[in-house]
Amino acid sequence: MQMKRFAFRSLLIAFLTLLLLECLTRIAGLDAIVQRRIFFGLEPKNPNGIFAVYQIDPDMIFRLRAGLSNLKINEQDNQVHFTVSTDSRGFRTQAGSAPEGGAARPILALGDSCTFGYGADDSGTYPARLGELMTGARGGKHQVVNSGVPGWTALQGRIFLERNIESLRPGLVVAGFGYNDCSVMAGLADSAVAERFALRPWERAFPFSALARTAHSLRVGSFLKAWATLERPAGSIDKTSPARLTQDEFREALSEICALCAQRRVPLVFVAWPMSLEVYTGMNPADDTLLGEKGPDYLAKYVAYKKTLREVAAAAGIPVVDPTEALKAAGKDDLYVDPFHLTADGYAIVAQAVLKTVLELRPAIP
Repeated sequence: MQMKRFAFRSLLIAFLTLLLLECLTRIAGLDAIVQRRIFFGLEPKNPNGIFAVYQIDPDMIFRLRAGLSNLKINEQDNQVHFTVSTDSRGFRTQAGSAPEGGAARPILALGDSCTFGYGADDSGTYPARLGELMTGARGGKHQVVNSGVPGWTALQGRIFLERNIESLRPGLVVAGFGYNDCSVMAGLADSAVAERFALRPWERAFPFSALARTAHSLRVGSFLKAWATLERPAGSIDKTSPARLTQDEFREALSEICALCAQRRVPLVFVAWPMSLEVYTGMNPADDTLLGEKGPDYLAKYVAYKKTLREVAAAAGIPVVDPTEALKAAGKDDLYVDPFHLTADGYAIVAQAVLKTVLELRPAIP
C-alpha cells in the first residue's frame, strides 16, 4: 500500500513539475529565444545578417519567422541591405499589407532566395511586382503569396507544397529552384540533414508542447551550426562531397511538385533563374573571386541542373520562364547584387517575364 502511495506521489510530482516547466517555457517564450540564439550563433559578427529571418522547422529544416516587421538585413559588410516583413504564416509581405488575401485564389510563388527576393525590400521582390502587374493587367486585387525561403531546395519546396496546397488553394504555382540543390553545404545531403531535424517519437507525441519544441531546438542547434556554416575559404569543399540534392533527387522533387499540382488541377510554371555570368557575358566563370566557396565549376553544375528542370517541365507539359534574354535586353549593369541575386530592377524584369506566361495561361487560372 505504501509503495503504491509512493509511486502515485512520485508520478504526481513529476507531472506537476513538467506542467510547471511547460507553463514557464510558454510564458518566457523559451523556444523562440533558443532559436534566435542558435541562428545568431551562425553569424555572430553580423547579428543583422540573413540568419535573423529563420526558425527551425522539423519537416522543412528551416523556414521564415512569422510576424517580422521591417526587419533590417545587412549582408556582406553592409554592401547588401534590405528590409523584410512576414505575415502571421511566415510568408514575406509588403509592410502594412493584409496577411490574408481576398476571395480570389492566390498565385503561390515557391522557391529559394530569388523568389524570397534577397537584396530587395518587400515591395521590390518579383512576387510583389507580379501582384501589381496582375492587378493592372486583369483588374481587381490579385494576391501573390511569396513563400520563398533563402537556402531552400526543391525537396523543401515539395514538402511545403504538400503541407500547404490544400489550405492555400492557389490558382497558380510559380516555382524556381536549382541554386541550392546543386550546392555543397558542410558535405551533407538534404536527406541526411532532414533526418537530424525530424522530430523524435516522444517529441511527436506532444505536438503542442512548448517544452518539447524547446528540447527539439536545443537538440538540433549544434548540428545546424555545423551544417549551415557558409563562410569557407575558396576550394575548401571536398569535390567528392555530395550536393544537397543529386540530379536524380532534384528531378524527383520537381516531378513530385508537378504531380501535386496536377492532382489538384493547379497550373504550374517553372522559373529558370540565370546567374549574372549568363547575363553579363564579359565575365569569366573561372574567376574564383566571383563565386567564392562555390568554385569555378559551379556554373557548369548549375546549368546541368537547369537542364534537368527543363526536362521535367517538358515531360509534364509545364512552361518554363527564362528571363535571361529580357535581362540582357535591359542593357543595365546594375541588375545583380551578387552572382545569383537580382536588384529590385532585375526582379521587376523577371515579374514581367512571368506575367507574360501567366496571361498565356489565363483561361486555366481560376
